[in-house]
Amino acid sequence: MLYISFSYIQKFWRKCGCLPLYAVDGTFTTSDKFKHTILFAVSYDANNKLMILAYAICDIENENNWFWFLSKMGNDFPGSKCVLGDFDKGLQSHSVTQLLANTNAKFSRCVRHMCLNCKTAHAIPKGKHCTFEQICFNLAKTTTRERYEPFLEELHEQIGEYHRDWWDERYHQFASYHFIDNGVKRYGKVTSNAAEQLNSVHVDNRGLPILLLIESINNWNMKMFIERKTSVRNVTDDNLTSFASEKHIQMLELASRRSVSWVEWNGNEVSGKVMKPQDILSSVRVTIGTHNHVVKCPCKYFEDSGILCVHAAALLSYEQGLDVNLKYWYEVRFHKTSYASAYDVELPLAGLDRALKVSDLLPPEHKATAGRPRRQRIPSGVRNKSICLACGQAVHYQKTCPRPSTKVRWENSKDKAYAWARHYFKYI
Repeated sequence: MLYISFSYIQKFWRKCGCLPLYAVDGTFTTSDKFKHTILFAVSYDANNKLMILAYAICDIENENNWFWFLSKMGNDFPGSKCVLGDFDKGLQSHSVTQLLANTNAKFSRCVRHMCLNCKTAHAIPKGKHCTFEQICFNLAKTTTRERYEPFLEELHEQIGEYHRDWWDERYHQFASYHFIDNGVKRYGKVTSNAAEQLNSVHVDNRGLPILLLIESINNWNMKMFIERKTSVRNVTDDNLTSFASEKHIQMLELASRRSVSWVEWNGNEVSGKVMKPQDILSSVRVTIGTHNHVVKCPCKYFEDSGILCVHAAALLSYEQGLDVNLKYWYEVRFHKTSYASAYDVELPLAGLDRALKVSDLLPPEHKATAGRPRRQRIPSGVRNKSICLACGQAVHYQKTCPRPSTKVRWENSKDKAYAWARHYFKYI
């Protein structure tokens, strides 16, 4: 087994360059000689770009290999709060669950894989597949139990009662409101698509030998890292990253369709009721801290994604006395200057990182080929050599002899056999 994690990625993680979560997945190599499994751990940076944290090469996906890989990840990348995966048999073992609990991390099951598993195990009515997936994703993204219940009822009406019970029994594996109640922020990530996308990127390199495969993965990761580092090299403003800025603009557009009924100041906090126009039942009371910049909203969208919810954005736009500088309302990792400083790390000179030693790469275990061994045959270039009985020369027969008039007189059969043997062993 071989575990690879590069020093510049670990420094980038410790500078809060990535979100405090990562997705894991396993794929197989396509080499004809050596069959192995690659375990990936992939995260997102503050601009929602993929970043390979570490990977390992082992024989198969099982409990021992996943435990070994995640224990290495816990040492190299501390502070992770969530691990997303497809719930492989090795990932759902008791030892892996206990390992994540000891590192204060929680496992989140990929909703897309749950949909596929549910379709395979239990038939979905014809023509309801798109509706089924949409309802399942709504179940995963709801941030409160009150909003979770209506989607369960919709699943019951559209698909069936059994599917509703199947998903409700596993709410602790995927539902956002459960993770929020346990203090885990998933930043809106409910699938392990990051690892799946990485597998598709390296699908053509999986047939390479091990050393070339490692080199190709490292070169791709370093190329992406250098491109992003170059793009933020001359950043001087302290605005939000493009990803966080686009999300905030979307919330401001939605907030423009909301109305604020009243505003109340209470020390360092300001509260207000935000609702849709002419819809009192949709009113939500939101509280914003003017100094600590804390948002308290019943929708809990800010607690899950780190992005201001539509209610807080509406109150922030309505009340003139609030500080509208966006950098105070978002985590430091979403600031451009912090994002640029995270990429300001030293890169290895070229090729493999110095932390990877060639002496650590042991040859794979040799396995005997199945079936009976082939016969040891005489090479074709020697097997057809023969002695001409007319001229005594090799390489041709008596019928094709170019000098048929030349006759070789053999005293006896033994001399003839010895002459044939001398010419035959000459070509071996």
